[in-house]
Amino acid sequence: MKQGKKTELLFGITGASILEISHKLKELKRRKISKAGLFLTRLNKECRKKTYKLLEYSSIKSIPLVHIRNDMTLDELKYLNDTFKVQFFTIHVNGLNYLPKWKGFHKKLYLEFCMNSSVPSASSIRAIGGFCIDLAHYKRSERIRSGDYYFVNRLKNDKGLFACNHISGYSYRENRDLHNAGSSTDFEYLKEIPEFLLGKVAALEVNNTIREQVRFAKQICNYL
Repeated sequence: MKQGKKTELLFGITGASILEISHKLKELKRRKISKAGLFLTRLNKECRKKTYKLLEYSSIKSIPLVHIRNDMTLDELKYLNDTFKVQFFTIHVNGLNYLPKWKGFHKKLYLEFCMNSSVPSASSIRAIGGFCIDLAHYKRSERIRSGDYYFVNRLKNDKGLFACNHISGYSYRENRDLHNAGSSTDFEYLKEIPEFLLGKVAALEVNNTIREQVRFAKQICNYL
């Protein structure tokens, strides 16, 4: 956890396997870190069950932001919310189709635009908590002037909608996000991000080790 001027930056627990998740949790424990973001989008049901067990025996006591999958149940959201004090459950645009099964959590759901996302109605955003702006995705959208770029900017004066963020690296040359960041320079694009996009909490969405995330965080916090 690092504190920017406006936004709290969380280290990210990411991975496509229990081994990757386990390595990050061990690193966090060695550093006595008790708060982090959690990305579950690459983990199937069985891997998630094992992840929850690992979390219970880890140093992590609070997970303010959890990026969820469409196949997750209401019971999973309740478990995470009650055990780890979740403030923000982040979803993709197609996650709006699953709101009925997540009854009771709609105002804790925050929409992230992915590459080439369809654009929902403004009423769909107001039916949930608001936006989780992935800042690298926004940078790409800004450069190509995609539909989600205009949609987000039309709502910029509704400050309450911009609640949280995902942060990955970004390549100017390829105009894409980098989930395997090579150095702190991959985050320099954050200098150009409009302040209205920054929420209360941002989580690093990179595959890098916690050690590397700590190094990146020192620079990232200068921009938040």
